[in-house]
Amino acid sequence: MKRRSLIKGTLASAGLACSYAGLAATGNRQRRNIASFSTDEVKIFREAVLDMQSKSAADPESWNYLAAVHRYGPYPSNAEAQKYQHPDVLKTIDFDALAKVPAEERAKYWRACIHHDHPATSHFLSWHRLYLWHFETALLAATDIAAARLGLPRSISGVPYWDYYASPRLPDAFRIPLISGRPNPLYVPYRNHAINAGTKGVITADLDAFRMGDMLNQPIIIDGETRRGFSGALEKPVHDDVHSEIGGLMTNQNNASWDPVFWLHHANIDRLWTIWQQRTSATPDTSITPEWRRKTFTFKINAAGALFEGSAGNTADGKSLAPNIVTYDSLVLPPKTPPTPLPKAPPVIAVASSLSPMKNGTNALTSDVRKVGVTNSGGTITLNVPSANRSRLGTLGNKSTSRAGAKDLTWAAVVLEGISITAQGQRDGFVYHVYMNLPATHIPDADPDMYKIGALSSLSLSCIDPEICTSGKANARFVITEKLVKIMNDKKAPNSIDVSLVRMTAKGPDGKLVPPEPSSALLEITSIRLEGSNDPIM
Repeated sequence: MKRRSLIKGTLASAGLACSYAGLAATGNRQRRNIASFSTDEVKIFREAVLDMQSKSAADPESWNYLAAVHRYGPYPSNAEAQKYQHPDVLKTIDFDALAKVPAEERAKYWRACIHHDHPATSHFLSWHRLYLWHFETALLAATDIAAARLGLPRSISGVPYWDYYASPRLPDAFRIPLISGRPNPLYVPYRNHAINAGTKGVITADLDAFRMGDMLNQPIIIDGETRRGFSGALEKPVHDDVHSEIGGLMTNQNNASWDPVFWLHHANIDRLWTIWQQRTSATPDTSITPEWRRKTFTFKINAAGALFEGSAGNTADGKSLAPNIVTYDSLVLPPKTPPTPLPKAPPVIAVASSLSPMKNGTNALTSDVRKVGVTNSGGTITLNVPSANRSRLGTLGNKSTSRAGAKDLTWAAVVLEGISITAQGQRDGFVYHVYMNLPATHIPDADPDMYKIGALSSLSLSCIDPEICTSGKANARFVITEKLVKIMNDKKAPNSIDVSLVRMTAKGPDGKLVPPEPSSALLEITSIRLEGSNDPIM
């Protein structure tokens, strides 16, 4: 029996839902490294993508429909989208066509992805696993058709993955603009030009969190309450950084799933999760909350209205977290990467000039830096602490319990307000590590965690909801209470705080670091300041 017929038989008639536990009945699937694909298999995959892209956006098995399930800007027309989107996005996404799909259906099945902006963030991995399986069903049907048309064997049995730990450079099949004079559907010109050219690869973060963390017993938010459960430690920084370094469509959740490399990236994220599951499979999921397991997600399968409903947890074996329903050709954990060395502080690009007003009961402890543009090379912003606020700052870390109205501060944070990504930043993508009081000279063997307070990536800063974010600006807050207390153990409250943004550099094909290229600003920040409060600790 053909794979497609088997799938239809399993999913039954229109309107019926297929449970996650029964998916194994739809046939064996193996996801292979794209590097192992033969020339013929790349050709079949490319033709299948082209076929899916040519289908009507109203077809649940089309590229446009499946991409919109993840996320898209709900613009009523291309003309409206132009107000918010980079012009190159409109060369890939036809919002006029998407708008023709009934509004009720769009509201029910589209814009469903779960990321760090979503209230159910603990389901990042489980939702994307089900989504990937759903997309794969349509892709395999398309590869069967393409293989038959080309007179080639049907040898693709799953979405390929890109192992960027082994090969950080974008696979060759995605970097060729034309194939026999025709546009290559795997090539997206709106990416970082160095990534497309193959002169640099993506950043690959270390996976210590996966090796060492008890991800089954992390604080998670379910229905507004903090409980113990599963934490998607792969989302930050691994997932976000790869998105952000590729640039273009991949820098924004609204557009990312239209870039074909999106699917290879998420297949690799799922593969890494599978590796983690195998390493911890001997331990029952006793700490996972029933609410996490019972969470279900529904996808529309075809025009007839058949549905696929999957749950985050499958209790069939009593211990596996959403056990994978496919196999991978390799489940080898990437080698441990050396920690990011402490960089030198980049030059000062802005100094505070005026004191911010108090906001929402929180004190602005430093002068406010305004209108800062950050380029590839990054920069340092100096925040001056007025003398009147130094004594206040010195109360951080007091052991006495602070109450409402007390002067002692319970927390302090660096706040970046009104962050916008420029057109250059959208195309290039970026990952900046954010440091406090970074030394101006190199210190061998220094611990970066003594200075690092967070990170900014183009994906995490993308404004994904035009209805509530028409300005296209984001905010970031980095709590630095412990680091400030350590500083003040050595001396009194500082006269100033330096905040440095250092862009992470990737490696070229030769394994050497690729220095950032000079450019215009990649992001612009409206306001930067240090805040403190006696409110409960954040």
